Amino acid sequence: MKVGRFLAERLRLAPEPSTFNPAPSTTAGSFIRLSGVSKDYRTGRGPLAALRPTDLAIETGEAVAIVGPSGSGKSTLLNLIAGIDRPTAGRIVVGGADLTAMDEERLTRWRGAHVGVVFQFFQLMPTLSALENVALALEFRGGGAGRRRDRALALLERVGLADLADHLPAELSGGEQQRVALARALANDPPLLLADEPTGNLDSATGERVMGLLAEFTAGGRTLVFVTHDPALAARAGRVIRVRDGAIEGDERHG
Repeated sequence: MKVGRFLAERLRLAPEPSTFNPAPSTTAGSFIRLSGVSKDYRTGRGPLAALRPTDLAIETGEAVAIVGPSGSGKSTLLNLIAGIDRPTAGRIVVGGADLTAMDEERLTRWRGAHVGVVFQFFQLMPTLSALENVALALEFRGGGAGRRRDRALALLERVGLADLADHLPAELSGGEQQRVALARALANDPPLLLADEPTGNLDSATGERVMGLLAEFTAGGRTLVFVTHDPALAARAGRVIRVRDGAIEGDERHG
């Protein structure tokens, strides 16, 4: 995922379920809707179809896992929902906002207010402390420096890292960096959280803790879409979308 513009788009965690919410039934007013969306990349041999024409609807409050082999189009689909990548064709509407009709400036503002992104490799600013990394995301929100610091510290406490607030990323373990990244993603209380392999670089114990934090996120009716190779994490979602060769080949609802 591209990162530079997106350090300020985040959210607050909620109560404590052990699994993700079951998938709600589909309604006409879907929170996320893709209509005929495709994505091609230019190569020396001509266009490469990363995502073939796709229709997809995701409801408010769903926890959706996107699974499939490497190179299948999972991350491309996530990037398109985030407005990080532009579709070659089709229309993407999220929360009533038509992403395909926005210029880059409007997309950046929209992401800052409505989307939290958790990147696979954390993407923390190396010269900033854990506290400063989270507080940086709050600049879109406004308010004084003291208020931003207090909220950043509260988010770090929520993910169990308040005692490491002054540490630089290089002084943290992979699991601790991932939890800082999650706190940063939640800073602005967005209705949508997107995560790319949120447990991919973590040991099993730390991955379990992150899974629990993600489950908490959906408890307040917020929407979670994540890419994973982890069957245990996918099994805890209310819905699993299977992607292969740039196309959705399966869509299963649980619970």
